[in-house]
Amino acid sequence: MADRARRREPEEGPRSFWSGTISFGLVSVPVALYSATRSNVGGSLRMLAPDGAPLRREYVCPEHDRALEPDEIVRAYEFDDDERVVITDAELEALAPEASRDIEIAQFVDREQLSPLMFERPYFLLPSTTTIKPYRLLALVLEQLGRAGVATFVMRGHEHVVAILAEGGLLRAETLRFASQLRTPEVIGLPAAPARVDAGRIKRMRALIKDHVEADIDLAELEDPTRERTRALAERKLAEGRDVVEQPEAEPAAEAEIIDLMEVLKHSLDRPPTTSPPPAAPQSRPEPTRQQLYEQAQAREIEGRSKMSKDELQAAIDRANTG
Repeated sequence: MADRARRREPEEGPRSFWSGTISFGLVSVPVALYSATRSNVGGSLRMLAPDGAPLRREYVCPEHDRALEPDEIVRAYEFDDDERVVITDAELEALAPEASRDIEIAQFVDREQLSPLMFERPYFLLPSTTTIKPYRLLALVLEQLGRAGVATFVMRGHEHVVAILAEGGLLRAETLRFASQLRTPEVIGLPAAPARVDAGRIKRMRALIKDHVEADIDLAELEDPTRERTRALAERKLAEGRDVVEQPEAEPAAEAEIIDLMEVLKHSLDRPPTTSPPPAAPQSRPEPTRQQLYEQAQAREIEGRSKMSKDELQAAIDRANTG
C-alpha cells in the first residue's frame, strides 16, 4: 500500500497535434505545433457516487425534470434582452472557416506592443521537415529585431490570431485574445493617467525593489502549494488504507513515452538537409484503449467525449486531426 502511495503518474510526452506552414511573401517555413502547457499536473479530484462509481454530466430539462439525449439538445444565440435564436449544427458548419494548413503572417510588430493581457495560450513551433534553414533564419531574425509576427490560422475548426515569437533559437506561437475580450482600465474605474508621485517616494521605492532583486527567478515560487498538500493528503490516506475506493480493473495502458522537448528540437535542427525525408519503417503499434482515446479527446477538447464509444472516440480524434 505504501508503494502505491508513492507512485507518480508518468509525464505525458509532447505530441504534435497540428502541422502546417508559416508563410509570408515568398517565404514558407514548415512547422509542427506542440502545446507548451500541461493540465491536471499531479492528478485531479474526481466526482464519485456513494458506491464509488465515477459520475458523468448530463443536461437536464428543468421543466420536465429529465435528462436529455444528445439529439434533443439545440444551441441558441442569446441577446442581452434574453431573446434567443436557435442556430443549427449545419448553419454553424457553414460559418466555420475553411480548413487550412497555413499560418499566414499579416504583419510584423515590435514585441513591446503586445501586452501580456493579449496572450491566451502558448505553443512551441518546431521544424516539421528535414529542411530547417528557413526555420533557423526566421527565428534568428525575429529575435535579433525584437519583432513578432501577427498571423491567423485555423485549428480545430476555429480561426485564431497568434503572435509568432522567437527566443533562444526556438519559435513560439501565442494565441491572442480578440480586442472585444479585453477591458480597458477606464472600464473598471482606473484613471486614464497615473497620479503624480513625490520624487522622494519614488527613490525609496526603487531602493526597496533593488534590495529584493534576484538574478534568476525561483521556480519554487511558481508551484501550487494547495495541489501539493492535497496530493500529500491523498497519498497518506492511501498508505493507511483509509477511504480508498477500489476501481474495476481497466485495460493495461501502454507505457507513456517521455520526451524532452528541447531534445526533439535539437535532433530536428541537427538533421542534415535532404530533398525528402527517408521513408519510415513500418512499426506495429498496440491498439489504443478507450481510456487512452478518451484522454486524447480530452486534450483536443472534443465535445460529448464522455458518452462516446471507443470507435466513436477514434473517429472524432481522426476528424480533429484532419481539421
